[in-house]
Amino acid sequence: MVLSWLLNSMAPELAEAFLYVDSTQELWSELTERFGDSNGPLLYQLEKEILELYQGNDSVVVYYTKLKKLWEDLNDFSEVPECKCAATCTAVKKILANEQRKKLIHFLVHLNDEYESIWGQILLLGPLPNVNKAYAMYKEWKNKDKSREDLVWFKK
Repeated sequence: MVLSWLLNSMAPELAEAFLYVDSTQELWSELTERFGDSNGPLLYQLEKEILELYQGNDSVVVYYTKLKKLWEDLNDFSEVPECKCAATCTAVKKILANEQRKKLIHFLVHLNDEYESIWGQILLLGPLPNVNKAYAMYKEWKNKDKSREDLVWFKK
């Protein structure tokens, strides 16, 4: 019954290649062997899109959202190593912190030059914030700047 359901849920051209399998397990093994390890092109494409994404004409909000979506898509294919040692092990925490640092730097480097003063201030912080915190800091700065603009406009 499951075998029939799996075959019927496939594209007809693909299902024809598996009509003579004897069990669900055999079908699953065949599918995994043929299609299971083919994430290479997708990983390549995601990494390429991340590397080539700059703010350009986008607002910081749009740029950050695009970048965050690509990172989440890439994360779906990444495995975080499990540590089986004592609870005091910090290896996984260090790996994740390193990933966050790389994301922060990428985000800041690919912003337009007009935000150089903001990212300069962020980079002087110790320890460096994660990319979400840096984005929140940008929004806070932007809101304060907008308030100052409104105040100047009101005084005129």
